[in-house]
Amino acid sequence: MGVAADEPDRTLFVGNLESRVQEEILYELFLQAGPVTKVTICKDKDGKPKAFGFVCFKHTESVPYAIALLNGIRLYGRPIKVQYRSLPYAIKDCHLRKKLV
Repeated sequence: MGVAADEPDRTLFVGNLESRVQEEILYELFLQAGPVTKVTICKDKDGKPKAFGFVCFKHTESVPYAIALLNGIRLYGRPIKVQYRSLPYAIKDCHLRKKLV
């Protein structure tokens, strides 16, 4: 299955995640900004969650809205950082990709 050409434009980096945050929680949270197609929390080589992940929306219009709506909100007491995906090394380092439909 290939990656859609505009997927980078529809994908957000989500950082400063507390270790208890699960993909399902991010999915429900980001759904407030628009339809979500994929949520990934990156894992280390031992399978433990890293403090960042990615959320991909169905529509590019949802991306700036999600940043304005969700950047800085607290999840498990930590303010999350929501920004445009601009860390290609982080994407390569992310071992688990999960598609949510």
